[in-house]
Amino acid sequence: MEKPLNSAIITDFKITTRMCVVCRGRFPQKDLYRFQEKDRKLVSYTKTGRSFYICTQCIKQERKRLVKILNGKFKIKQINIEELAKQ
Repeated sequence: MEKPLNSAIITDFKITTRMCVVCRGRFPQKDLYRFQEKDRKLVSYTKTGRSFYICTQCIKQERKRLVKILNGKFKIKQINIEELAKQ
């Protein structure tokens, strides 16, 4: 028995998902901000080295928790997340 055309289109389509390092939720990659740590500072991803993703909800609401997690995992001293999120 053949699949109907509409269901074949939906099941063959794949959305890339990534995990936010703060809330550990999974989101489509296009909805997340991508950062990396360079010289103990948080910078936008420069396409070299390791990076991590942060969702928009965590950037807007959970400032205290965001700073605590980034300091614990990445030893980042300077965090200016609002400026980086605007880029």
